[in-house]
Amino acid sequence: MPLSNLRAILVAAIISLICMSRTSIREQVLLNACRRIQQTAFVRPTEQDLFEGALEGMTAKLRNKYGDHYSAYENPVQQQKNQDSLENQLVGLGVLLVPSGKSQSIQLFPLPNSPALKAGVHYGDLLLKIEGDDVSGMSSAEISKKLKGQAGTKATLLVRRTDATQESDQEVEVTVTRARMHLPSVLGDRLNHDGSQCYTLETAPDIGYIALNKTFCDSTPLEIAKALEKLNESQGIRGVILDLRRNPGGYLNAAVGVCNLFLNEGVIVTTKQRGFTDTITARGTAIWDKPVVVLMDSMSASAAEIVAACLQDHGIAVVAGTRSYGKGTVQEMIKLPLNMGTIRVTKSEYFRPSEKNINRGNKADDDEWGVSPNDGYSLELSDRQKVVTYRIRDLRTIIPGEELGRQINRLVEHVTTGEFEADDDLQLPPDDSSPVMELPSGTEVSDNTKKPFVLDGTAPYYDPLLDQVMEYFQSR
Repeated sequence: MPLSNLRAILVAAIISLICMSRTSIREQVLLNACRRIQQTAFVRPTEQDLFEGALEGMTAKLRNKYGDHYSAYENPVQQQKNQDSLENQLVGLGVLLVPSGKSQSIQLFPLPNSPALKAGVHYGDLLLKIEGDDVSGMSSAEISKKLKGQAGTKATLLVRRTDATQESDQEVEVTVTRARMHLPSVLGDRLNHDGSQCYTLETAPDIGYIALNKTFCDSTPLEIAKALEKLNESQGIRGVILDLRRNPGGYLNAAVGVCNLFLNEGVIVTTKQRGFTDTITARGTAIWDKPVVVLMDSMSASAAEIVAACLQDHGIAVVAGTRSYGKGTVQEMIKLPLNMGTIRVTKSEYFRPSEKNINRGNKADDDEWGVSPNDGYSLELSDRQKVVTYRIRDLRTIIPGEELGRQINRLVEHVTTGEFEADDDLQLPPDDSSPVMELPSGTEVSDNTKKPFVLDGTAPYYDPLLDQVMEYFQSR
């Protein structure tokens, strides 16, 4: 054997011994187990499958033994999907999917500047076929899956369209090219004629309204700052509503940035991890000094709870609605080398300025956790009322002008005449993470029969919580 080959073998052996010396016996056993399973198992698993299974098992142990419900392994596909969600990105047609009774399939509502809108999809089009396949026998999940695809690919849809007079229907074929979209992080009450967001209530132009769309991302503080600046430029604005209902949270820094727009001094949030406590205080950059009301529900979580708790504890805002979700933990995203995915690990808990812990964990319902409404401002909506209220809210941010009123009237008629089935909304996944109405997990709709439903709240919002908040502003 040539001397050069012997040297190479010797170097490889030395490197192997060094690597083995740096790993624990359990790490070596784990690696050996993966190799033996791959060699022995009848099903012939791939190395990637065993790798992912090992990481999923590690994070499952954190969940099952230690009660950490938020640590998890994400493969590259899941990693990209979650990253898109955190950054308010989506790849797809850009449509809101709305159930319209089991006999009428799914209605399509294109988002502003979306591929669907540009291709000619109209608000309220009823979906009949996707690539020639009839959707009438498909589940909601199957429909959503068929609509998904990579940017640049096309989807041909057959829809049934009703004209503005609702006197005739026609079937129309539309081909949409999927694309990557960036969704705004901040929404107003409705669209202006130029397509921009209007940040005052239609029924009360002296009250500002700002809603967080999907997540707290890097751009959220700047977008809210611009909305507040517009309100400050308006004459006679008496206060603002910050709607955090259905918001699952997002980046901690984004929540801190939002708090700095309202709070000039004092503690925003305190995070505690192993042997280390970090107290984050206001920077003195507040730009809003008028009354604030924060709307919350059981799906408001994480960064949304940080903002609500901070403003409530400092007396800046009144919190209205229902108690929040109770996710008081912070996760660190550990990106694995060679594009092997991400491990999401809980590294700390956070505490509100009053030093109370928001995290629910394994606490009972009657324990203190989450963010609760101020006294006199608690209001729990029925399951069906939630779906209708949130559906109307979604439609208000994507449909402009007179068409908005027509579509809301169609929805109200649909609901009050008994064709509305709230359970459809529980299972409907969105088109590539576009907005969709959903209820808290585990919620059961008590009555699924087709009965006339009496809506609470006043037109055009049909939002009882909004009515309650308006009474607060009127009393000031």
